[in-house]
Amino acid sequence: MLRECTIPSLEPHQFSMMCGNAAIEKLVREGLEAAGFQYNLAASIVIIIDANQGFALRQLEMLDRGSRQVIVATCNDCPEYWLDLADFQPAALIVSANLWQELNTAIQEVANGKQYRLIPHTQSQLTPTQRFVLHYVARGWTNEEIGRLRR
Repeated sequence: MLRECTIPSLEPHQFSMMCGNAAIEKLVREGLEAAGFQYNLAASIVIIIDANQGFALRQLEMLDRGSRQVIVATCNDCPEYWLDLADFQPAALIVSANLWQELNTAIQEVANGKQYRLIPHTQSQLTPTQRFVLHYVARGWTNEEIGRLRR
């Protein structure tokens, strides 16, 4: 006797995206859609592509995440910058010049409730205090403004 077996349909993972460069955003979006993912502005997974560099950090500072899971992808080669991004605790952080396979894996992992990190093995030469000061100096803050924060 042949038993009927039903295979649950696999819903494609949905994503929304933020990128500071429209051409790169289009390429990444089309690549992910070709891989079977669905673009949806209301998706719970948000991919932030750090193009132009610094874009991801600015977006993380302003983003109201609510229940959204954030995947950050950058090719910035500064370990201090990676630490600044990691401080926002994204669900996934990818540091790589080749994003295609890494984004695919990151979306799968995040959709399954896991954290994902792909960061080159290196350590910052700066102390946490130095990183803190550098973070605000890079934004044009004065010594007085930074000093008021540290009190």
